[in-house]
Formats: sequence, C-alpha cells, structure tokens
Amino acid sequence: MRLRVLSVRDSREWLVPLHDDHQRQVQVADLKRLALRQQQHVDRGAMHQRRKAPSDERKSEDDDDDDAGGSDAFVMFRGRILADMDFVNLHSLTASDFFVLAHDNAGDEVHSMIENRDVASSAVDNEAKVQQLVDMGFPVDRVWHVMQRAAFDTARSIAILTGDEVIEASFVSNGASTDEASELLVRAHPQLQVLQPVLGELQKLGVDQIAARDSLQAILLLKQHVPNESLAQLNANPAAALQFFRLPPSRREQHSGARTEDEMQMRKRKRQEHEPTQESASELIDLVDDPPAATEQQPHGDDDQSGERATEDVDGDAIARLASMGFDRELATAMYESCGRHEESALNALCSLLD
Repeated sequence: MRLRVLSVRDSREWLVPLHDDHQRQVQVADLKRLALRQQQHVDRGAMHQRRKAPSDERKSEDDDDDDAGGSDAFVMFRGRILADMDFVNLHSLTASDFFVLAHDNAGDEVHSMIENRDVASSAVDNEAKVQQLVDMGFPVDRVWHVMQRAAFDTARSIAILTGDEVIEASFVSNGASTDEASELLVRAHPQLQVLQPVLGELQKLGVDQIAARDSLQAILLLKQHVPNESLAQLNANPAAALQFFRLPPSRREQHSGARTEDEMQMRKRKRQEHEPTQESASELIDLVDDPPAATEQQPHGDDDQSGERATEDVDGDAIARLASMGFDRELATAMYESCGRHEESALNALCSLLD
C-alpha cells in the first residue's frame, strides 16, 4: 500500500510505501519518517560527491539527516496539523486523499500556498457575482467595469447599474459621507427624522433614484438588499417614507454634498415664507368653491383667447398653491388634471397619500 505525500519544499508528490500492505493504521511519526527517508534518498542520488565518503560516515550522516529532518517537519491532512503520536485509519482514506509534508522553516511557502488558494477562491466568487448580474440582464462588459469600481459589492453594483452612477456623482465626488448626506437631508426635511437611521442605506442603494423611474424595481431592490429592521421602520412610518420617495432628484442632490449652516438656514426661511398657514389654506379652498365674478367684459373678438388665458392662469395658480403646501409640483399637476382641474379634490387626494 502506498500513501500520497505532497512535499512543500520541492512541490513534488511522493508515493510512500508502507511496511505491511494489510495494516489498518499508521502512526504519523512513522509516516513522516518514511516520507523524509524517501525524499533524502532521492536527494542523495543527485549528490555524486557523497559517494566517495566511507559507508560508516555516510550512515552517520543519514541518521543525522533523519533526526534533523524529522524534528522540524510536520504532517498536515485535510487542513489540520497531525501530532506525531496520532494514528491515521487507513481504511477511511479515499483515492483523492493526500498528506502534506512541510517544515517549520518553510512557513513562507505554506503561507504563499494558502494565499494563492484564497485568491483563486475569491476569483471564483467574483465570477459568480458577475454572472448573477449578467443573468439579470446587464451587459457583461459594463458589469465587470462596475463590479471592479464597487470592489465586487453586489448591492452597490446594482445601485450603480440601475441608477446610472447617480450615487457616486452625488456622494463620492462631493466628498460627503453617507451619514453626512443623511443628516443634511433630515435638516432640510424634518419630517424625515424618523427615517434617519435607514436613510444612508437607502441612498447608498439608490432606492430613491430607482423609484423615480420604476417603483416596482425599487420595491424589489428593497426586499432583496435592505435588512428586515429597516423595512419595518419604513412600514412603521409610511408618511415619511412616501415623502422621501417623492423628493425630486435635484432636491436630493442638493443635500448630498456638504452645505454650510448659512445656506441651510436661508433655505429653511424661504421654505417657511412660502408655506401657507392653516387659515390661508382654508381661504384658498373657499376661493376655489366661490370664485369671484369677472368685473370687466372682454371684447367679443378676443373672448376665446382671453378665456383660454384665464383658464391657464387659474390652473397655474391652483397648481402653485398646491406646490406651496409642500407637494411635489409634478405630482400636484398630475393629481390636479386627474381630478378634473378641481383644486379641493386634488388637495384631498394629495393628503390621502400621506395617510
């Protein structure tokens, strides 16, 4: 019976014969001694000058070599170092099993072998990640490029691919960290305070950017890459979550970089000046219910054109009032049109989105 032994020193594999073909187990010390003896026998065959030495002297040197080689050598099996007094059950070995013979002074070589194995394993994992994104429909060349830029982070790569690199443009290039961007966004929109712990993660994934184009894709991204704790926080605060997803991209980009305190205060004052009070909002609703009668008559020839201009002015004023209440202008316009250009109905529909 022969055992496969891989030598780290010369990267060769040895077939070490055992004394008895019918033995059931072998001690590690015996296996190590047999492997070293076979290795030294081959080494001596290449050293012609040693043939001139007397047999007694050569035998003494052989014994010294065996002792020296055995003292600093160790045997590994299946990734575990075996002690010299351990026994190996020969009946449990398979055809693919082999032993590794290494020396204490060959630690660098062992470390190099481990590093090479880790690099190979990492390369296989990276290829699997790339293939996963390719299966999702992204071009393979772009996937490799984005994966390398994102350090093979799958979640960040998906965000860059689906967001057309908006994330890096808004955060990395401006030199602001995710925490800083979240803090600035909450300063500008205090109603998002309850979501501050998860805003950084949502912005890093680009969920808001994706939701602006495809809400279904944003939901899938949330379910796949956002932890359950963050999802629970979003579900517990639907109004704030809706407000975050309704923010225009330009508004989000404004708060992604570093801003001074004066700029933030100025923006806050302007926003407060344009926000109507509850009384003014009720007056606007009354104004829509009872519009003032026209006091001047237009010439007969210009009645159609003036009527169209008046309608456009009324619509524009109504949309402006809805937008001044904090609603997104595009959303307010769409809701106003869908409600038959009735401002009160549009306002009620917009408020129902926050419930």
